Amino acid sequence: MNKLSKEKLAAIEEQIQQESVPYVYDTKEYPIEVIIAKYQKDQIFVPHYQRNYVWKKEEKSRFIESVFLGVPIMPFLVSISGNEAELEIIDGSQRIRTLEEYCRDGFKLSGLKKLTELNGTRFSELTEVRRNKFLLRDFRFHVVTEKADLDIRSDIFNRVNTSANKLKS
Repeated sequence: MNKLSKEKLAAIEEQIQQESVPYVYDTKEYPIEVIIAKYQKDQIFVPHYQRNYVWKKEEKSRFIESVFLGVPIMPFLVSISGNEAELEIIDGSQRIRTLEEYCRDGFKLSGLKKLTELNGTRFSELTEVRRNKFLLRDFRFHVVTEKADLDIRSDIFNRVNTSANKLKS
């Protein structure tokens, strides 16, 4: 087995340190009510490289059911961007859009397998206590530094949304 020279190892280390700087991130937690408020004020926004809002009613309903059940949800991935330090969504736009749409009564839940009593209901029809508990559910955000330019943000998006293997049942 060939060993790498000290110079090669030093070059590798230097390159990793230089190239990883824009990928540095913080972790924050926000309740749904804050996420929605920021989204509605464009303080959290969907960039042009994201796909359109494509989730079907069944996918939206299943996600909302997961929130009610307390299922662990993958963190949202955003980057500080824009003139006023807005949060650009790198990963999670379908989820954020679904939360916002559901909380403004944009759709009725349907096809739920576990919380079947919620089928056919809208957010506003729930008790105030249940709505408040829903809105207080926290979600984790990985916030990439503002040093991540458009190329870096696009690279992150492609890395987290590209897989050699398609999902199968």
